[in-house]
Amino acid sequence: MAETTPPDAQALLEKDAIKEAVYEFFYRGDEEGEWAGAIDQFATEDISFDAGEFGTADDRDGWRDWAETVWKENMAASWHMLHNPLIEVDGDEATGRWRVEEALVTTEGDAVWAQGTYDHEYRRVDGAWKCSSWTFTVSYLTPYEQGWAEQPFPEDSNEEPDW
Repeated sequence: MAETTPPDAQALLEKDAIKEAVYEFFYRGDEEGEWAGAIDQFATEDISFDAGEFGTADDRDGWRDWAETVWKENMAASWHMLHNPLIEVDGDEATGRWRVEEALVTTEGDAVWAQGTYDHEYRRVDGAWKCSSWTFTVSYLTPYEQGWAEQPFPEDSNEEPDW
């Protein structure tokens, strides 16, 4: 007789699988600098990518192009620290909300702190969880030396703090 996983336990397994996919995406990008390959593994073909003033893309190829140009032209190194995930699973679809802290080094050699929220939609494709919608909302982007309280955004930014 085949055993079945109780629905509550299955929901936890699905949430954990989504977390692992997200973590793997960032480890591969941050540690290996392999953003294009990470995007290919993590994103659906029709992903909607929106990083606000930093750029958008209408599909996986567009996001990969953005990562290979905009990201790599501006960031020499990154360390994404994700926390406080809120994940809701509904069959083969799910949503996720994450807080992200980023320690960044620009290609000009400047240290920068960024903080914001990732809002994701996920879809199960061939048994694996893939991201189908990615939105980044920035809370602050500040030079390391200044800190977010003194200078929450670069001087040339139109952004305003929400506090």
